[in-house]
Amino acid sequence: MKTLLIEPLVDTKTKWGKFEPGKGFIPPMGIMSIYSYLRSKGKDVRFIDTQFGDFTENDIRKILSEDKEIKVVGMSAFTPTAYFTFRMAKICKEIRPDIKVVLGGFHASILPERSLRECPWVDYIVLREGELTFLELVDKIEKNESPDDVDGICYLKDGMFVSNKPRCFIENLDDLPYSSYDEIDISRYLPHPTQYKVLPNFPFLTQRGCPYNCAFCNAGIVHGKKVRSFSTDRVVSELELLTKQYGARGVYFQDSTFTINKAYVRELCQKLISKGIKLKWACNTRCDRVDVELLELMKRAGCWMINYGVESANQKSLDMLKKGITIEQVEKSISDTKRVGIDMTCNFILCIPGENAEMVENTIKFSKKLFPDIALFWLPIPFPGTELEDLCKKDGGYKENAKWEDFIAFDFDNLVYVNPNFGVEGMMHYNRKAFKDFYLNFRYIAKMFVKIRSLDDIKRYYNGLRVILNAFV
Repeated sequence: MKTLLIEPLVDTKTKWGKFEPGKGFIPPMGIMSIYSYLRSKGKDVRFIDTQFGDFTENDIRKILSEDKEIKVVGMSAFTPTAYFTFRMAKICKEIRPDIKVVLGGFHASILPERSLRECPWVDYIVLREGELTFLELVDKIEKNESPDDVDGICYLKDGMFVSNKPRCFIENLDDLPYSSYDEIDISRYLPHPTQYKVLPNFPFLTQRGCPYNCAFCNAGIVHGKKVRSFSTDRVVSELELLTKQYGARGVYFQDSTFTINKAYVRELCQKLISKGIKLKWACNTRCDRVDVELLELMKRAGCWMINYGVESANQKSLDMLKKGITIEQVEKSISDTKRVGIDMTCNFILCIPGENAEMVENTIKFSKKLFPDIALFWLPIPFPGTELEDLCKKDGGYKENAKWEDFIAFDFDNLVYVNPNFGVEGMMHYNRKAFKDFYLNFRYIAKMFVKIRSLDDIKRYYNGLRVILNAFV
């Protein structure tokens, strides 16, 4: 029996919106982890990544029609692209009604019953972490046995929603196999220009779980509040493999808070230095989880950029979003990062529920005061299952009939939430104004010219410039 894993077809304009000129192609880490795990257990599994435009719906139909040994199709469902995932499920069932279609991912895990009812072509949903659950489900299907005792799945039975016993999270992540890239052309994956300095550049995760309660995020719901990390030896070993076997020159640590455990990061950095692993890497973290000593060590270990979630210059808004940080902590961490010489991306959210024009202007001014290398300005997106969703509904601006495509974070043509203090036009005005005020000034342009050190920098800045200019429209 064969299992086919698919990255659903999504056109780049829908996926990237106004940021399309800087679109990136990143290996889908969740589905790739499932792929690697099934392979390590001896399963016959194939992965099709449709991001590059090589595959059409007809190609998928042909593959399913010709290969009768394919009995399971697995896909990840995320809110902004849920429609496209559901459409792919329908195609699979139209061609092969006997195939079992399985969904996983954030959207399916947070809205399992709704997903099953909106997409009747799905047979099972795998909740939260998928490796162990998906393998057990595949075994049951292969043996033609009932999956009623498989922990961590849900399904419809005679029209009734059934959710089996939750599966415990994987405690020892080192039990998972290394990511398997040997059956895909890794050279085709090009990250967004804000995420790399040199190529080839690989995405990488060192941990799962998040203990924070940010109102706009649902990571803790899916991966749990407890942080579980790969051992530093395992991380270093896999990074060595990426450099030697796949020619990696850079890495983007995609953990939501890379430095959540400072002792862990110190140990990892020291091992990278002692092993002589020369990688240019970037990471995401919080402003309250760095200090000068740690930043200096990260810099020596190859860190060139940190992506900070600043969100707002207004303490009232930060408290509403449950960020758990202060404006003073933000200013200090940004200052320390500059002093050490690490580049920064700072993210800001404008028109948060309860904000007025003065508060939004305050955040825009704050972005110019912090003066990071990259500033990204977002409007509130109330993803399902988050507290922000509740806040937006109470505020009266939530769009109840929103399509899943409206949740695309890179475009705001159809806002899911409209702050009553601004209206659609007001929110769009401030979003454009923020980009213009930050980037269209001599001080910023001069700073970027000074930072150019290589042809890679020129290419990256060019792609980034195209993105920023498009954001003004």
